[in-house]
Amino acid sequence: MLPLMMAFILSFGTSQDPPSAPPHPPGPKHPVVVKVGFDDKSSKVSARVAVGDTLQVELPFLSNGYIWELSADSISKSLKRRGDPKLVPGCPGPDGKPAPRSMVFAFEAVSVDPTVRLKFEYVRRFGGKRSEPARTVDALIRVLEAPQGPPAP
Repeated sequence: MLPLMMAFILSFGTSQDPPSAPPHPPGPKHPVVVKVGFDDKSSKVSARVAVGDTLQVELPFLSNGYIWELSADSISKSLKRRGDPKLVPGCPGPDGKPAPRSMVFAFEAVSVDPTVRLKFEYVRRFGGKRSEPARTVDALIRVLEAPQGPPAP
């Protein structure tokens, strides 16, 4: 009986076992997503991101010759643009019809800045000319210091 009990105790380890890995290792961060509706001719949105985060601005897109452009005066040293905007299909609704597509702009937060202003304009280009914006979106983004310490379990 004694050998059986010793085998049972040894199989569970002792208090001198080496430390184990954390229960939830840090994984990839999820982007901060700002979705804009197509309700108004002009919209204002705001968001907060931390240095190192990815910001995605999703703007409604219709196939009518108009595209979203980031205004030239929206250049920021705190938000670095990540590639060209992408067209993303909408999810089908309950009736099976697809939802409108979105044009997604992605940015990486690279330095702290309490007031980054991004202006998006919905314009049509034809024959080398640019129309007046049919819609505008003004985004106020606060880029904060990245949180310190271990990730929350």
